[in-house]
Amino acid sequence: MPAGDREYQGILRAYHREHWACVKERSEAYLRRKRESGAVRAFLALALTAFHCHREAQKALRRVARATSPPFACSAWACHFELRNDHRGAARWYERWVEAAPRDSTAWSGLGLAYRELGRAQEAIRCHRRALLLTPGEAVRHVELAEDLLALGRYRLALDQVQRARKFDPRYAEARRLERDLSTLLQTHARSVTPTMAVEAHRSRLFACLAEWSGRLACDGADTLHLPGIPAAGHHWLSRAIALTELRRYREARRDFERAWRLAHEGSQH
Repeated sequence: MPAGDREYQGILRAYHREHWACVKERSEAYLRRKRESGAVRAFLALALTAFHCHREAQKALRRVARATSPPFACSAWACHFELRNDHRGAARWYERWVEAAPRDSTAWSGLGLAYRELGRAQEAIRCHRRALLLTPGEAVRHVELAEDLLALGRYRLALDQVQRARKFDPRYAEARRLERDLSTLLQTHARSVTPTMAVEAHRSRLFACLAEWSGRLACDGADTLHLPGIPAAGHHWLSRAIALTELRRYREARRDFERAWRLAHEGSQH
């Protein structure tokens, strides 16, 4: 797509801001007035996905696949499933993307994020390490790896990755926030062998949440005699929730408990 195409650049800006109504309107206008463009039709498909018009979106994506290269088509399909919060579907298309373009760091990064959402933290780490090898100077790659390590409770290794990210981009807001959170966690663990009263209070909330979710699982017929009734895929979400609880970020911790419970619930259905 020509860099000087103002209409296309407008669509691209709206996409990056997630202004889906604007993306849809401008993409449709572009395709009416100009020749077929696989890239613009992909943007239209994603806008349709955001508005839950999944059948129309997939019809558009099939046209994209016929008009563009396999890596681009795979990336569009992966984004489609991401917008639907279907991380298994996204992972399948990211896997196809890395097969088609094994040196594309964006593909490896996306696959790692999809695996992390599925609770496959070790596989996420392998993917993000591969992305980091392909683009060693990008701060975001270090932060992605740090998030994986945080999910596994490896705070010192995560902090090391965040500090490397800040060397490449000192103004990176997400790296600054993550560095602050990890430093707090490490200080909390270093101050005392036995938890402080504040941490005990956080943990009491944690186990109250676990009891609540265990009760839900019991209602759904899952094995809840012990916490490992939550499958391995959900363990890293519990670890992350514990860390967030200790940081008093209860809303985010509750979200991660929800993810762990959802994975357990899905596992109990098979």
